[in-house]
Amino acid sequence: MGFIIRDERYGCGEYICTVMLAFGASLFLLSNNSKTFNSNAFLSSNRVTTFSGICLMFGYLLFDAFTLNWQKKLFDVRPRVSRYQMMFGVNIFSMILCLVTLVMEGKLLSPFQFLVTHEGFARDIILLSLTGALGQVAIYATIERFGPVIFAVMMTLRQILSILLSAIAYGHPMSALSIFGLMITFAAIFGTIYTRHHRTT
Repeated sequence: MGFIIRDERYGCGEYICTVMLAFGASLFLLSNNSKTFNSNAFLSSNRVTTFSGICLMFGYLLFDAFTLNWQKKLFDVRPRVSRYQMMFGVNIFSMILCLVTLVMEGKLLSPFQFLVTHEGFARDIILLSLTGALGQVAIYATIERFGPVIFAVMMTLRQILSILLSAIAYGHPMSALSIFGLMITFAAIFGTIYTRHHRTT
C-alpha cells in the first residue's frame, strides 16, 4: 500500500519479512482454536462464517493499510499537518458520523439519559477519553516519526503479546502450531528491524 499511495520502494528483505509476519501471526491466531483446523468444520455450515470472516479481515487490513499510509503522506506534504491537527480531524469526522447515526435512528437523547441514570458513568467516559487521546497522540507520533510499517509491526506484536499473556495467565493450552507461528512472527519482527537498520546505515 505504501508503494501505491506514497510511491515508496521496499527491499526484497522487507517483503519477505512482511509475508513471514502475516503468515506467523495468522498461524498463531488461528491455531489457538482447534476447531479451525478440524476438517469437519470446513464441511459444515461454519464454512460460510469462516469465509465471511476472512473477507471482513481482509477488508480491515486493506483499509487499515490505506489509512496508515495516507496519514503518513499527509505528514510528509507541505504545509505539514501536525499530529494534533490529524487527531482533531479524525475525531471531528467520528463525532459527525456518530451524531448523524443517532439522529437517523432517533436516539439522540438516549446517551444523555443513560448518563443521568448511571452513577459513575461520566467518570468512566472522561477516563476513557483521556486514555484514548493519549493513545492517539502516541499512534500519530509513531506514524509521523517511524512510518506505517513500523507501526503495523508494533500493533501486531502488541496483539500477539496480549494473547500470549492471556494464555499464560489463565492457563490456556497452546498448540505446537501456535508456538511455531509465534517463532515465525518474532523472527519476522527482528528481521524487519534489522533490514530497516541496515538500510538507514
